Amino acid sequence: MMAVLKIRASGHSTELRLFHIDDEGIKIDRMLCNYEGLLDGGPSRNPSGLKH
Repeated sequence: MMAVLKIRASGHSTELRLFHIDDEGIKIDRMLCNYEGLLDGGPSRNPSGLKH
């Protein structure tokens, strides 16, 4: 997992996505919508995909 901090007052996405690094560079993959707590150190699956 990698978190990228935004520049103050700029638009940005809040989506969490898989990524892969290979010989051609960084590839952004699918969105992680069935997980929660990934950035606060307590990851868990949320099968409904809904935020609590």
